[in-house]
Amino acid sequence: MPTGNVRFSLVAGVLLTGLHLEGQSVPAEQPPQKLLRLPGATLLVGDPPRRLFLVTEDKVVALQNNQGAPGFIRPSFSSDGSVVVSGLPTDPPERSPRNVVRTYSVKEKKWTDHQIVIYGGASISSDGSQLAFQADEGRPDRVRILDTKAGEVRTGHVSSKLRILTTKGGQVTILSTPRRTGSIVSWSPDGRRIVLDGVWEPTVDENTFRQVDPSIYVFDVSTGMVARIAEGMAPSSSPSGEWIAYIADAPDSQFTLRAPRFRVRLVRPDGTDARDIMDFGSWVLPNLAPVWSPDSKTLLVNVSNNPDEGTVDIYQVDVETRKRTRKVKGTRHLVFGWVAAK
Repeated sequence: MPTGNVRFSLVAGVLLTGLHLEGQSVPAEQPPQKLLRLPGATLLVGDPPRRLFLVTEDKVVALQNNQGAPGFIRPSFSSDGSVVVSGLPTDPPERSPRNVVRTYSVKEKKWTDHQIVIYGGASISSDGSQLAFQADEGRPDRVRILDTKAGEVRTGHVSSKLRILTTKGGQVTILSTPRRTGSIVSWSPDGRRIVLDGVWEPTVDENTFRQVDPSIYVFDVSTGMVARIAEGMAPSSSPSGEWIAYIADAPDSQFTLRAPRFRVRLVRPDGTDARDIMDFGSWVLPNLAPVWSPDSKTLLVNVSNNPDEGTVDIYQVDVETRKRTRKVKGTRHLVFGWVAAK
């Protein structure tokens, strides 16, 4: 991955305490500015590190809102549209961004706090029953899978561990991984595999991070087998299970007066058939996973627009034709999830 002068900023969403608007529709006269809306879609959209919304064509539902709390977390959305995952910053806030994991039931319009501190991001399984995330154990190399229905703990003993939480019962399953793992994890639709990127480490001020292992791994939950399938970051499994989308350097990416070049790539879960879908320039390390459409035919990609302002352009990319369309320009509201509207 490039080094040089690229900003190692994690652009990510966070759900915070403060003004709670959980499950409430935002008044029509007070809509957030420049929110992405798509026909037939419910989108998980955030204004890091302040707000998170569920957005349809005709309605915006505010999940949480705080205008000044620190920290970050990458939220996620189960593919059945039933569960949103995010977190609350630790109290008092710590020097590195850490959050207490929590899940939101869309049907019940209620948050559940799980009293487990996470580091980086969280990914909910397709049916909303299991949550994979990076835990805070004094080092950025622990990922947990939390089983939401049981309450038991299984442990594998190696230098790095993958953990699963069930969102209803609190069972934590600790599974071994071959080396330190990163902060972005994504479930396969059948719940049998987890794809994750390589380790990230804090920079000197511990407010930003850099990736020191630019790898994409696939972890088999039942067997514990792990395979390195690509070089890159920010992986995302397609709802069909056929593809993994991720971010990689462009082949000739160099630091010049122009922004470094990156690519959105696809690869099969077994590491074959890799291909480029989109390229773009960014002064901010683009470590946000591409967002799949429910039919696995298109991707939404957050691309830094103005690093000083923290804004992005959001592109929609056709996987087959590679045609891309800029849907929103210069927004602070990033997209994190996409399910079919009900």
